[in-house]
Amino acid sequence: MLRHASLILLSIATLANGAGPKRWTQTSEADFRSGTFDNVVATNLGDLKLSRATKTLLEQDPRVSTVYALAQLPDGTIYAGTGPQGVLLRISEDKVDTAATIEGSIGIFSLAVDGEGRLLLGTGGEAGKVLRINKAGEAPIEVFASPLVKYVWAIQVGADGTIYAATGPNGQLIAIAPDGTSRVLFDSIESNLLSLAYDGKQTLFAGSDPNGVVYRIDAASGKAFVLYDANETEISALALDAAGTLYAGTAQPVEGATDSEAIAEQTGRPEETTSGPPIVAAPAGDPAPPDPNPGRPEPEPRQDAPDDAPAAPEKAEGEADKAADADVETDAMSEIVGNTEPAAEGNAIYRIDSSGFVTEIFRRSAMVMSLLEDDGTLLVGTGSEGFVYQIRPTAEESVVIAKLDPKQVMAMLRAKDGRVFLGLANAGGIAAMSPGFANSGTYTSEVFDASQVSQFGAIQMHGNVPANAKVTLATRSGNLQDANSPHGWSDWSAEQPANAFVNAATPPGRFLQYRLTFTSTDGQSTPAVTDVQATYQVPNLPPAIKSITVETAVEEEAATDDTKAEPAPTRMRTVAWEATDANDDAIAYTLAYRTTGTEPWIVLKEDLKEATFQWDTKRVADGRYELRVTATDATANPAGTGRQSSRVSDPVLVDNTAPLFDAANAAMDGQSVKVDLKVTDKTGTIASIEYAVDSSQDWQAVAASDSIYDSPSEAATFSVASLSAGPHQIAVRATDSNGNQGIAHLQVTIPEKQ
Repeated sequence: MLRHASLILLSIATLANGAGPKRWTQTSEADFRSGTFDNVVATNLGDLKLSRATKTLLEQDPRVSTVYALAQLPDGTIYAGTGPQGVLLRISEDKVDTAATIEGSIGIFSLAVDGEGRLLLGTGGEAGKVLRINKAGEAPIEVFASPLVKYVWAIQVGADGTIYAATGPNGQLIAIAPDGTSRVLFDSIESNLLSLAYDGKQTLFAGSDPNGVVYRIDAASGKAFVLYDANETEISALALDAAGTLYAGTAQPVEGATDSEAIAEQTGRPEETTSGPPIVAAPAGDPAPPDPNPGRPEPEPRQDAPDDAPAAPEKAEGEADKAADADVETDAMSEIVGNTEPAAEGNAIYRIDSSGFVTEIFRRSAMVMSLLEDDGTLLVGTGSEGFVYQIRPTAEESVVIAKLDPKQVMAMLRAKDGRVFLGLANAGGIAAMSPGFANSGTYTSEVFDASQVSQFGAIQMHGNVPANAKVTLATRSGNLQDANSPHGWSDWSAEQPANAFVNAATPPGRFLQYRLTFTSTDGQSTPAVTDVQATYQVPNLPPAIKSITVETAVEEEAATDDTKAEPAPTRMRTVAWEATDANDDAIAYTLAYRTTGTEPWIVLKEDLKEATFQWDTKRVADGRYELRVTATDATANPAGTGRQSSRVSDPVLVDNTAPLFDAANAAMDGQSVKVDLKVTDKTGTIASIEYAVDSSQDWQAVAASDSIYDSPSEAATFSVASLSAGPHQIAVRATDSNGNQGIAHLQVTIPEKQ
C-alpha cells in the first residue's frame, strides 16, 4: 500500500495586487540545480529523488590519477587499469591492492577477459601492447606489440578467441588470433579508434578520433561501413543492447563543462512516468578546474614505421582479397569522414538502431566518458563533475543517479553481485554503486530573496511517496544573504511531514531556505518531489518618487492687433517625474502647486495615471512656484492600508508680464534722432533692447548703458542717423529673460534741410 504526501515550488510570480502574496516556484531540473544535493538528484523531468548508494573503495593513491578500465574474472576478482604509472589494481571483498606494474607504460587503457578466464591488458606509452595474465600472481606476458601502435584504447574478445584491439595513433583495428599471429583487420583514415563494441557473433563497432566516426566492421573480412559521422570530434564510448541497438557517446572537450547543465530544457513527460500515488493535502574552496581530458594522451597524427623497425602485423594468408575490398571502401569513406556541419554545443549520446537510423537521446555540456547497457537501461559516466546518469530511452528520462565529486567517470563495470563499479579520474579512485537507493538524503534550496523583511506562508508540494519512503520539510529565514553566517539566520524549523500545504514555521525575514529530507527504509523505492512553491508577503511599502523635473516648452501664437509686434510667447511647462513601488502596486498621482514658501497647496490635477503633465502657466500669476507630486497605492491595497509619498520640485519661475518702459524720449539732432530710455521688468531680468524704424522687420540691437543686460531695470541710449525729412515712427522692443516683450513707439519729424 502506498501513502501520499505533497510538495512545493519556488520562482517569482508577481500578482496583480503587488501587496498581496507572492510566490517562488521550482519545477524543473534547471530550477533545482542551484540548490545543494546530498544523496539526492534532480532528473531531466524536474523530479527530486534519492540517488544510488555509493561506497568509495580507493582514493588519493599518489600513483593513480585515472582509472581507465575495469574487468571481472570468473572468480569474482575485479581488476582496474590505471595511469599514469601503469599500475594494475586488484579488488577483492572491497579491498584494493596492487596486482602488477607495467614498466614503460603511461597507462593501462583497456581490460578484457578471454574465453579461458584470463585477464587481457591494453597499454599505452612508447609502444602500445596487449598483455595477458594467465594466473593470479603471475607476471603479464606480451601477446601483441607493433611499431605503429602506441595506444591500445579498447579490447574485445571474439567467440573464437580472437582478440580485437582498437589502437592509435594510426587508427587501426588489430585482430590477434589464439595462436598469437596478428593482422590489421581494418586500417581507418582516423588517428585513433577509441572505443569498441562486439555483438558476440560477426560484427564489431568502432568509434574514432578526430572526426567522430562510428564504423561497423565485419569481424572476418574487415570490411567497414560508416554508420554515423558525428559533429563531435571523439566517439569515446560504445554500448550494444540485446536487440542490436548501438549507443555512441561523444567526448569533445567542453570549455567550462558542467555536467548538470542540460543544453535544452524539456517540457512535459512521457505518460508512463506520471503514475504513482501523489502527495496529498492534510485535512484543512572551490576545487581547481579539472583537466578536460584527464589522463588520456593528446591525439597524435598517423605515423609511419621507422625504416629499421620490425615489420607491422601482416594480413593473414588468404585475407588479401578481403583486405583489398575493405581498402576500397575505406578509400571511399575518406570523402565523407569529418562532418562539416557546425559543431553542436556540449556532447551527446546517439542511438543507432539495427537499420542504421540515428536518434540523439542525450546532450549535456559535459563529456561522455563511459557507457554501460543493462536490459534496456543505459548508464552514462560523465565529466567534469562526475555525474552518473541513468537513461531509459523509451521513457525519455535521463536521471542523475549518483555524483562522484569532483571526478570523471572513466569506466563502469556491472559486477556479479549486482553493484556497478566506477573507475574515476581527476583524483583517481574506485567506487561501488549499489543497485538500490541511498537510505537518506537531503536537498537544500538556494537562498530566496524577498527584497524586504517579509512574512512567509505555506509551502505547497507535489510528488509521490511510496509506502517504504517519506519526505519531510524544514525551513529557516534570515536577513543576511550568506546562509553560512552564524548570526544572520534562524535555526532550522522542526521537520514536518510532506503535505500539499506545509506552513513555513520560521520568523519573518528577508531571505528563506527550505530543506527536503528523503528517506527509504528498504532502498528499493524513493520519494519523488516534482515541484515546490513557497508563498511570502512583503509589507506594503510606500511608492518612491525618485525625481521631478519641469521643462519649458515655448509655443507661439500670432499677434492679435495691428501693431505688427512679434508673436507673443505662450508658456507650457512639462512636469515629469519618476516613481516606483517596491510591491509592484499600481500608482495614482496628484499634482499640486504653491507660491514658494507659502501655504496651502493648490491641486492642479488628481488621479493621474501617467508620470507627466502639461502645465499652462499663463493661468497663474507671475512668481516663483513649487510643484508637488504625491504618489499613492491606495487602490491596490485594502482600505486603510495604502501608503503614499511626495516629492517637491525645485523653484519654478513663472513670468508672463512684458517689460515696461519707464521713460522713452527722442531728441532731434539734424537728420538724426537720439533716443534715451529706461525699461523695468517686474519678475525677471531684461535680456535685450532693439529698435526698428517705420515698421521695418529688421530689428537693430542696442547696447545697455552699463554694457551688460543683467538686472530687472536697464537703461540705453542710441542714435538713429540719416533719416529723411518728414515724419517717422521708431519702435523700441525690450525682451525679458522669459521671452516676454514690451514695445514703445516714438513719433518724430525730421525738418527739411536749410
